[in-house]
Parts: sequence; C-alpha cells; structure tokens
Amino acid sequence: MPEKLTWNEIKQKYDGEWVQLVDYDWDDSEPYPSAGVVSVHAPTRKQFDQLSKESSAYDAARVYVGEPKRHEANTILSCNMHRISLVAR
Repeated sequence: MPEKLTWNEIKQKYDGEWVQLVDYDWDDSEPYPSAGVVSVHAPTRKQFDQLSKESSAYDAARVYVGEPKRHEANTILSCNMHRISLVAR
C-alpha cells in the first residue's frame, strides 16, 4: 500500500494535478487536508474523472493540487468550482 503523505509532500509531488486521497486527515476548519494516501492522480480533470470511476475507494477526497486558473474579473467560482459568468444588464 502506498504511504501516507503530508499535504506539503502531496503539493510537491502532484502540483498541477487532480488527486484522490484515501485514508486522509482533513480538519473541517481547514481548506486542504493535512495528509492522505494518493490512490488516483491525473493532470486533467477528464483523465482524473475516468480513473476515479475505476477506483474502488468508498471514502475518498478529491482535490486539485496547485493554484486555480485565473479567470476574468466578471467570473465567480462556486464552492465546487463550476464556472459562472456574470453578464451586465
């Protein structure tokens, strides 16, 4: 079984990728987990979604590692990162 990594180790190793963590530690008051075992990772969301469908993990956290992409000033990102663009009326 892969080893449990700290969030800093995960950021170093999987920067710019989507990761699925099992056996993770995540305080509800923190925006990111403190540690976890990476069971699936991929550079694109499409690849990640396909790989995570094949995963048998029952309880897993799915997180993007890295800085979010910059968006135009009239764009709001909801809590689950769907893109919503505002149109002036």
